Amino acid sequence: MFSNYNGYALILGASGAVGDSCVSIFRTNNWWVGCVELWKTLPIKEGSIKKRRSTISVTDPFNEDYLLENINKKANVNILVDPNKELSEQEREVMEEVSKALQENKLDAVICTAADFAGGNVKDQLSSKVDQMWKQNVWPSVLSAAIAAEYMKEGGMLCLSGAKVALEGTPGMIAYGLAKAAIHQLTKSLAAEGSALPADSICIALLPLTIDAVVNNELVPNDDISAWTPAKYITDLLFKWSNGTDRPENGSLVQFITKNFSTDIYFVK
Repeated sequence: MFSNYNGYALILGASGAVGDSCVSIFRTNNWWVGCVELWKTLPIKEGSIKKRRSTISVTDPFNEDYLLENINKKANVNILVDPNKELSEQEREVMEEVSKALQENKLDAVICTAADFAGGNVKDQLSSKVDQMWKQNVWPSVLSAAIAAEYMKEGGMLCLSGAKVALEGTPGMIAYGLAKAAIHQLTKSLAAEGSALPADSICIALLPLTIDAVVNNELVPNDDISAWTPAKYITDLLFKWSNGTDRPENGSLVQFITKNFSTDIYFVK
């Protein structure tokens, strides 16, 4: 099918530092970019102009008294997910909207940067935090896998978001480590023969330690930022890999190690 775009990418979690940087680099290089985000709203300030949105929504809960918080204006399409629905309902609705948005085109890359963090040991509200971490980290990864299986082209790339700390025990952030370790396992399963991903495609996971982002500056303002990985470093690699250049081995867990503002990558196979 003829297209005016150089490629097609779908980003889950495009409101974060890495996701937003992904949208920027792909759009700059004339790729079609769709974004999938949880529905969030902010009250309109008194006296501001109310504007109807012109984006795709899987829930259509538009209210003229609210402006959308999670719309990425650089993207071609924004697909919004109702966080109050079960995973199976989210999947059905997202798949329908992705199909409409692509108009029979296929995705070159599905990139999941959606994530959330919670600290705490086994005595610190573990059950509720596990529920939160599962929904904020594992659910988007599962949606990404379903989308890739159905709408990604042969030879495409599915990228999930793991965490370097989850390669070992995480006693001070048990729920977070549990969710991220599950994503590592999902990556390995999707990369294995019989997963039903498109032929010649790859599935990898990103394992940063700390990303240089506003939210992390707020969480740990006194941390050593010379050890933080720039979002652009990660997204430059993702764009290159989406084009099929110097790709990691299928199933790789890609570690980012930053020291003195210099970043190296290591592959956990």
